[in-house]
Amino acid sequence: GDVEVAHVPAQGEITTQVLAADLDKDDHANPAFVELADQTRMVFYTKHSDDVVRYHRAKGDDQYVFGDVVLHDPFDPDQLEKFPLKRVTYANPWALSAEEDKVFCFGRWTGYKPNFLTSTDGGKTFGKARVIITSYPFDSNNRPYAKYYSDGNRRIHMTYTDGHPNVEPTNSVYYCYYENGAFHQADGSKIADVEKLPFETADGSVVYQADMIKGRSWIYDIAADKSGKPVILYARYPDQETHIYYYAKYDGSKWQEVKICDSGSWFPQTQPGANEREQNYSGGMTVHPLDASVIYAAEEVKGIFEIVRYEINQAGTKVKSRKAITKNSTYDNIRPYIPRNMQA
Repeated sequence: GDVEVAHVPAQGEITTQVLAADLDKDDHANPAFVELADQTRMVFYTKHSDDVVRYHRAKGDDQYVFGDVVLHDPFDPDQLEKFPLKRVTYANPWALSAEEDKVFCFGRWTGYKPNFLTSTDGGKTFGKARVIITSYPFDSNNRPYAKYYSDGNRRIHMTYTDGHPNVEPTNSVYYCYYENGAFHQADGSKIADVEKLPFETADGSVVYQADMIKGRSWIYDIAADKSGKPVILYARYPDQETHIYYYAKYDGSKWQEVKICDSGSWFPQTQPGANEREQNYSGGMTVHPLDASVIYAAEEVKGIFEIVRYEINQAGTKVKSRKAITKNSTYDNIRPYIPRNMQA
């Protein structure tokens, strides 16, 4: 498929621009935007298994037309010596105003692990990537999955897992955040300065400790409430056909959590007689960017995935309300998402 951007004004004509034609076949290549303090817009993306990070900057005064692609090699020779695998997937850009609008981009690159790289010249050039998290001894088949969120000021929140739930028999959920040159646990305890990276998976704050009874897990979204407390959406799998959604919130001293619903099974439409390859592909969930107590979930209703709105109490301990957004659908509704920079 193509990577394409569109400008959708409140009034007037919608304009589109193809940034990369026939780049890849699945949603691993989804592009992501970041807007800098001077309103310069950038877009980042990769193939599913790429060898470069791809990005564009808006051209001149027209912030809705992007220039030619820049192909950035993220691999640092010293990092590759320690973590010998080159495979680029995902691009998650953020900019922090408290660090003079430094641009960060996170993804799964060196060593098949979460990495990040930065720019201090407004996204014109980037340094090499650093591995954030790893397990020891190094295992090239182990790949922690990560989600990121930031308000664009001082902090970048991160939730991650041990690895892929198809591979890890007890796949737990963890949390950390980046601020002022270091990574920290939820209570503010420093895990490591950037220069001392990577840290080990279990060094982060444990959100959900998986076991063989409660089941392995996978993450779906992360955000923060108005006071900066992180909120994480994840699924538990006590068995492969039971996908249970959970909402977790850090209250300043511990993680509170509440069960959202039993969402059904996986959403891929497995062909008759075939074994489903991705049994942990849930319908998905997302946090409302303007209100972290509101989430949208895709759950199975009468054999079809429907979108449902849930509201959680401020303590993160109870479901206050449930409202169906789609009903009696013919086709599945999955992977809801709300743009992070939307306006009220």
